[in-house]
Amino acid sequence: MPAGGSIEVSSGALKIGGNSIWGEYFSGLIDEVRVYNNALTAAQVQADMNTPVYATPLRVTGTTPAARARRMNVPADASAYDSGRLSQADLIDVTSTTATVAGAVTGNQATAFNAGWILKYPTIDEKTVTSSTLLGGCLIWSSLIPTAGTVGCASAGSSIAPFYQASPVTGAPNCATSFIDPNNTTAYLRSVQRSVISPPPEPSPAVAVSGGMIKLSTLEIQPGGTQVTQMTVSSGNEVTKMMYSLPLTAEQHTCRHADATKCR
Repeated sequence: MPAGGSIEVSSGALKIGGNSIWGEYFSGLIDEVRVYNNALTAAQVQADMNTPVYATPLRVTGTTPAARARRMNVPADASAYDSGRLSQADLIDVTSTTATVAGAVTGNQATAFNAGWILKYPTIDEKTVTSSTLLGGCLIWSSLIPTAGTVGCASAGSSIAPFYQASPVTGAPNCATSFIDPNNTTAYLRSVQRSVISPPPEPSPAVAVSGGMIKLSTLEIQPGGTQVTQMTVSSGNEVTKMMYSLPLTAEQHTCRHADATKCR
C-alpha cells in the first residue's frame, strides 16, 4: 500500500537503508535506488521492480590521449642529437705525453677549456677494471691485460694489471711519486705493472700523518695476496693540498677577491 500524507520536512541528511536515531540499519546491499517526488501506486511499484534503473548499462568511456611524438622518431632530430655528442676527435690524445719530475711536459695536454682528454691502451685486450681515485690532485686507476684464454681467476702471475696516473685536468703523467721511473729518477712513468690472479679491487684513498708529514696514497689488497699494495701520490708538510673546499666569511671573501685593504 502506498503511504499517504505529507513528507516530513527535516534539516537532517537523507539516509537510505539506515536509521541513525534508533540505530537500525539494513543488513545487505542496496542497488538501483529511485527517489520520486510523489507517491507511487502498486502497479507503478510493480513496473519499477521489473525495470532496470538504466535501460542501457552504463559504460565508462574516455578519450585516449594523443601519442606524444618521440624526439628520435624524426631522423633529422636524431642526426642533430648525434652531431652534438662528444667523439674521440673532440678529446686531446695524451697517450704519448711524458713528464719530468722537474715539471716539464712533452706532448699534448688538455686544458680546462677543452672537452677532455683520452688515453689509449697499447693493446685491444687491455681494459679498465676500476674507477679512478682522485687524491691530492692526481687520478689513479687500474686496467687488466688477461693472459690469452684466461677467464676469471687464473694461476698466480698469469695476468698483468697496470696502475695508471694522470692529471685530472691536463692528462699528463706528472702527479704521483710512486710512478717516478726507477731507471731515470728525473722522469715519471705513465703506468706501473704488477702481476695478479684476478681483476684488481677498487683502490682506497689513504691519508697518513706522522712526524709532521702528510702522506697521500692508495691502498689495495689483491685476492690471494698477503701484502697491501700502496701507490704513493705525494708526501709533505703542506696541509692546504688536502683542502678541496674552504668556507669563507663575507669579510674573508672581500679580502681575498675584492679589496686587499679589508684584510685583517
